[in-house]
Amino acid sequence: MSVTSRNSIETSISTLNAARMPFVTASALTVMKRISSAWKIWNNRRVMARLVSLDDYMLKDIGITRGDVHLVAALPYFDDPTARLSALALERRASKRAQAREIYLRRTEHARQMVESVCEQYRSTDQRDAAECVSD
Repeated sequence: MSVTSRNSIETSISTLNAARMPFVTASALTVMKRISSAWKIWNNRRVMARLVSLDDYMLKDIGITRGDVHLVAALPYFDDPTARLSALALERRASKRAQAREIYLRRTEHARQMVESVCEQYRSTDQRDAAECVSD
């Protein structure tokens, strides 16, 4: 019968654990991340369900519509609804800003053209009557 010392057994066990530890740690981290993600999604769905009880004015203040809430409620369970609502609100704000910028540019361009046409009337070298300037 061979006798092995206690130190050699402990060393071989610790070597075995050290070799398996990265796999165990990675597996545990993966499981913890999935549990955390599922908890976050569940909690966000609870918050989203409370949005349905708000009136349209409050939803508009947040930047979303009742249709957005119903659209996001129809997403698959493991999709985060709050991320989608946030993206919808961001897109709507960007769209409104772009529309306001376009209106502003059109108005300033129109005003510039009006000023140029009036100035052109007074810059012309040939003397025209006011009636001719209006008919042009």
